[in-house]
Amino acid sequence: QAITPPPLCHTCHMVRPLRSKHCRVKRKCTLIFDHYCPFVANAIGYNNYLYFFLYIVFHVLAMVGINITVYKYLSRNGWDWIVGTLGVYIGLFFLPGFGMLSYHVQLVRRNLSTNEHANMMRYKYLHDATGRYRNPWDNGIMSNIYDKVVPSSKCYELPVEREEAEGQSLIGGDFAV
Repeated sequence: QAITPPPLCHTCHMVRPLRSKHCRVKRKCTLIFDHYCPFVANAIGYNNYLYFFLYIVFHVLAMVGINITVYKYLSRNGWDWIVGTLGVYIGLFFLPGFGMLSYHVQLVRRNLSTNEHANMMRYKYLHDATGRYRNPWDNGIMSNIYDKVVPSSKCYELPVEREEAEGQSLIGGDFAV
């Protein structure tokens, strides 16, 4: 079995763990890189995905709350062009927010990042020996949610199968890829 060298970031000149990527905007590598978010002006990844997810949840809840308030106001006081137009305008922000929330719920359910989902055919660690898609970090919905809420090194270290681990030693320099 050939020894596979660890992936390197050619920009940072560092060993790059699996699931990480160099963010061109922030000019540094981000562990479990999800995406660069211009709304929070930061790369979303290992340490801040939970906060980004909550940001989307509260955005959607705020849009729902504002539209309920506008509806109640209009039903009690009659039609008002300013309030009605404001309600429609704010309601338009609900659609992309709900779409992003739905998309990220699916990513959490499958324990994927946006980057991995968009590039799943490029990343070899997301394929089994026959070339079919297989996410080695997908451990069921509850475990995946836990991994996003309380991230640990098992979120980016590739699980080594028992048969593969036999005969390999860390001293020998073998890497599980």
